[in-house]
Amino acid sequence: IAIPVEVKDNWSDLVLQSGIYACCLFSASPLRQFVLGIGYNYEDHTLRFLVYQRGG
Repeated sequence: IAIPVEVKDNWSDLVLQSGIYACCLFSASPLRQFVLGIGYNYEDHTLRFLVYQRGG
């Protein structure tokens, strides 16, 4: 199981970078339906689970 984890100080950069990791996982596993990611904003001390699907 591959789960990308991204840590940054703002959500816009964090979600963008995590989306790039999700695209790479979709390319590596053509049958993968979704990618679960974890994002942590160290400025706000908040954690979010990010779900990416092939449909966008």
